[in-house]
Amino acid sequence: MRKPLILGLDLSSHGGWAVYDLERSRSAIECGVYEFPEKSSPEYRGAQIGLKLASTIRWAQQAYGRPLDLAAIEGMAMTSIAGVRSTIISAALHGACYSTLANFGIAWGTVPVATWRAAIYGKGFKPPQKLVTKKIKGVKQQVPENDWKIAAVNACHDMQINLPPQKTIAHNAAEAACVAICWRSAKLHAKRYHDRFMALQQAA
Repeated sequence: MRKPLILGLDLSSHGGWAVYDLERSRSAIECGVYEFPEKSSPEYRGAQIGLKLASTIRWAQQAYGRPLDLAAIEGMAMTSIAGVRSTIISAALHGACYSTLANFGIAWGTVPVATWRAAIYGKGFKPPQKLVTKKIKGVKQQVPENDWKIAAVNACHDMQINLPPQKTIAHNAAEAACVAICWRSAKLHAKRYHDRFMALQQAA
């Protein structure tokens, strides 16, 4: 049995994707980003990502000569520090991807963000800091904040994974690649995938 072919997805306001063929090294991971117009509605993004994901699934089968075995998706946050709209967009993207993967017969599961970060960076890792402007007691101030985006980009550079050149979206692809690498930690949400998932674990 050949080693698994894994799809990683990072879904927020946009969508990062990565294809990890365990027959190859991590540096061979291919990844990209599903982009949407900045002011587009959650409904529009949900519909569009279904189409974009379907294209990726078909491309991967042709490029790798076999279908995807599993999709590992970063777990959806129930709330977002970016606000209600971002939470709604994330939910729309996740729901559309779950449905698309099921229609293609691809097993899928979710990987909590804390789980893949601990696996990729190691426990106790402290990410780079960035300054952000926040209102504190009505006064705008610059305060330090964890920059998890650049941490993912740096990790992929260390693994020699090629990322999209646009710095503003490269982190989406980087996080998708990290999630794909941590596919063994995926939590399945449909019992019908259990036996297949266990077979993939053994094949890896």
